[in-house]
Amino acid sequence: MEAVKRTKKRSQIVEVWKRFRKNPIAMAGLGIIIGLFVLAAMADIIAPAQGLAPGYDVQNLMNARQFPGDGFIFGTDHLGRDIFARIAHGARVSLMVGFIVVTISMTVGVTLGSIAGFYGGIIDNVIMRLIDIVLAIPALLMAIAIAAALGPGLVNVMIAVGLNAIPSYARIVRAQVLQIREQEFVEAARSLGANDFRLIRKHILPNCMAPIIVEATMGMAMAIAVAAALSFIGVGLQPPVPEWGAMLSDARRFMLGGYWHMTLFPGLAIALVIFALNMIGDGLRDAFDPKLRSATVSKKRFEKIRRTIAMEAAKS
Repeated sequence: MEAVKRTKKRSQIVEVWKRFRKNPIAMAGLGIIIGLFVLAAMADIIAPAQGLAPGYDVQNLMNARQFPGDGFIFGTDHLGRDIFARIAHGARVSLMVGFIVVTISMTVGVTLGSIAGFYGGIIDNVIMRLIDIVLAIPALLMAIAIAAALGPGLVNVMIAVGLNAIPSYARIVRAQVLQIREQEFVEAARSLGANDFRLIRKHILPNCMAPIIVEATMGMAMAIAVAAALSFIGVGLQPPVPEWGAMLSDARRFMLGGYWHMTLFPGLAIALVIFALNMIGDGLRDAFDPKLRSATVSKKRFEKIRRTIAMEAAKS
C-alpha cells in the first residue's frame, strides 16, 4: 500500500514538472534563480578575502567610482570596492533572507491555518481575528516599526519580514482545510481511529501543498523586496554588509554625479530575482492547476473569435 502511495505521489510530481517545463517564462525564471544560487555559492571564489577584509569589503580608493570596464565588469563604488563582487556576496544574503523568512512564516502560518480550519468555533474566531489585526496594518509599515524597535541586523530583519508573511499562509491553509475536512477519505480515516494530529498531518495538509508551494515562491520574492526596502531606508542590514538594498542606499548620493552604475546593478539584481520568483510562482500555479491554464487559453480563444466576428460584421 505504501509503495502504491509513493508511486502515485511520484507520478504526480512528474506530471507537475512536465506541465511546468512547457512554460518558457517559468523555465527562464528557474534558470535565473539557479544562476543566482551558483553565483552565491561561488562568491568566495569570485571575491576572496584579503587579510582581515572579507571579499566584499576590499577597498582601494585608487579605483574609486570606476565605470564598468576591464577588471571591474560592474565598476566600483565610492570606496573602490568591486560592485560585481558585492552583488555576488549580496546574493547569499538575499537568498538566505528569502528562504529563512519563507520557512519560518510558512511553518507558523500553516500551523495556525490548520488549527483554525480543522477545529473551527471559538478557536477559529480567535486565530482569524488576530490574523485580521495583523492584516489591518500595512505590511511595509509594520516591518519598519518592528525593525526599528528591534534594531538593525540580519535576524531582526527576518523577524520583521516574517511576521508580515504569516497571515497569507494562515488564510490559504484555513480555506483549504475547511473544504478538505468534510471529504469522505478524512471521515474514513477518523472512523479507523486516526487522531486529530494524524488527520491533519497525513490526510489534510498533503492535499493543501499546491497553493502553499505557490504562495511560498511568491512570498520569497516579497521577503527579498521588503528586506531590501528596510535596508534602503536604514533600518535593515547596515554597511559594509553587501545587501542589495543597502548598496542602493549607499550609492544614491552619487547618482547626480553621473555614477549610474553604482545604483543600476544592485537595482537590476533586486528586480531580476523578484521577476524570476514571480514567474516561477505563476508557472507552478498553472502546473498544479492545469484547468486554470485551460480556462485562460479558452477565454483568450473566445475573445479572438469574438473580435473576428465583430470585424466581419463591421465589414458587411
